[in-house]
Amino acid sequence: WVQQVHITDALLRLSQGEAVERIAERLGYKSASAFTSMFRSVLGKTPSQYGGLARRHIAADGMLQRAKKIG
Repeated sequence: WVQQVHITDALLRLSQGEAVERIAERLGYKSASAFTSMFRSVLGKTPSQYGGLARRHIAADGMLQRAKKIG
């Protein structure tokens, strides 16, 4: 269950643009590479890959919400 908490916390932080190194440190990993290995084994993508996807999704959602207000 600890790993699930770490993944959940990391997903939130990545979507907010926090650096992988900082997330790994906050979660108690000895290195960013150790954290990345765990993350990839669970989700099939690296934290950097996920963070980029999440930020693009959030940006697209924000644009959609603004368009709905205008239209």
